[in-house]
Amino acid sequence: MKKEIKAINRIVLLSLVGYILSSSFSMIPAFINIDPVIKGSFVYIGLMLIPGTYYLFNKKEIIPKIEKPTKGSLVEGVKLGFIVIPFMIIASAIAQYFKITSTVDMDLAYDVIKGYPIVLMGIIIVILPALCEEFVFRQILFKGYVKQGVNTLLAAVVSAGMFGLFHMNFVQIPYAIVAGIIFAYGIKKTDNLWTSIIAHAIVNGTTLISLYVPEKVASVIGVIAVLAGGIFFVLFVREQSKEKEADVKNFIMIDKTSDYKIFSFSLIFTISMLIAMTILVEQLTPLLG
Repeated sequence: MKKEIKAINRIVLLSLVGYILSSSFSMIPAFINIDPVIKGSFVYIGLMLIPGTYYLFNKKEIIPKIEKPTKGSLVEGVKLGFIVIPFMIIASAIAQYFKITSTVDMDLAYDVIKGYPIVLMGIIIVILPALCEEFVFRQILFKGYVKQGVNTLLAAVVSAGMFGLFHMNFVQIPYAIVAGIIFAYGIKKTDNLWTSIIAHAIVNGTTLISLYVPEKVASVIGVIAVLAGGIFFVLFVREQSKEKEADVKNFIMIDKTSDYKIFSFSLIFTISMLIAMTILVEQLTPLLG
């Protein structure tokens, strides 16, 4: 296994450690009464601190350079953002069919969110997650793997799996994994992180806006988002059918020249921690009521 791949896995492990440490501040007596919004901001600071510092001062360039946003990457991000929504709904429906439920009360979380100004929540729920999570899971993990010769599909699945587990509840994990794979495809197509940042922001932003409008309006927004996703997906399929070398075919291709050795101790330990934390959160939530 390449030492660069091991380094990428260690960075992601340290990101999780930073996330856990920043989350644990809420358990310290002196910080218990701090506003939940401020606590949420600290969580993303913890997630980004170590990998962000490594990115700024790493001379070996293990983490690929972040490209400037382009018109093409932004447009592709908008299209993928809406395409993701129907697929997330399908993933959720499949999870419900198999009776995959969570003890985490999302309705209660949404009620808390609605108690704050939408602009403030836009920063905490739309902007920060899109920037921070995409940097860690797509720029470091996905693009880092691909840069080191790892098979694209394997890199996408592993980074999406980590992204899903990072949400730490059984309901969100399935559709987050689906979204993560689609986000990775967008980056592979444009070679630009801003594609997935925009797509992620659209998904979260649609949900956030729906919380602040009347229920009937929220339903209309949901229908429009799904229809837009369907239209963009049909156009996407037509586009792929006309290309001699379709992007999707290259994305899912299993080839013998790629590297498949990525599961170092750091990565296995990180995945194990995320699974254990998810189970712990699901078990403790009813007790903490």
